[in-house]
Amino acid sequence: MNYELRDFEPKLFTGAMSVDYETIIERAEQALEHPADSAWHDDELWNTHTMMFATPDIALTDDYAYDWSNYRTILKALSEAYPDDVSDCTFGHWTYSRFMAIKIRVVDADGVITPAFAEAVEIAYDLEHNNHLYDEGDYMELQDELEAQHVAVWADDNSVDLAYLLEAMNELDARYDLHEGWYDVDEDALLARARELSSTWEAHYNSTMGHHPEQCYYCARAKVA
Repeated sequence: MNYELRDFEPKLFTGAMSVDYETIIERAEQALEHPADSAWHDDELWNTHTMMFATPDIALTDDYAYDWSNYRTILKALSEAYPDDVSDCTFGHWTYSRFMAIKIRVVDADGVITPAFAEAVEIAYDLEHNNHLYDEGDYMELQDELEAQHVAVWADDNSVDLAYLLEAMNELDARYDLHEGWYDVDEDALLARARELSSTWEAHYNSTMGHHPEQCYYCARAKVA
């Protein structure tokens, strides 16, 4: 089928687009080819719609935080600009049980390529050739969220109250990096300090989870007495 791309006013880009019309038409033809290894489809997929910007669900892995940030920010931008042609969708895969993607109408009933798809192609081109992140601010926020989650899990795994761990991190100027883990701090020293801070009289008296005799001031005092 021969598709047509008519002139349109971009909603997400200002100035001339980087991708020419011939390339967009070619991408539209490719986008509607049913992948040979794909079992997922519906009445629209591969007929009038395609999926783009797929990434594993962030709840399953944060190894693709860049892609997740791009997915959610591009989904927001495109769906606000073209609410009738863009939505989120999910599919399963053997690598991860759940992927998220953006479902985009490629052509209308007359075979005319939609502005939504044309702008999605432009976004994909820009990510590949210029900016790997669609919204750097969103990625920085996501990175902070994920690092905070890792710190909370580390506190739980080591049976220390998160509030005392954060206090110890502040004292020792400790930092956690999403890709590198702890840096500028000895983990044992950090844990020991967090446990010292958590060893309050209440924890000692009630033997709560935050009580660690080896770092407890009151236990040490009792031994001396």
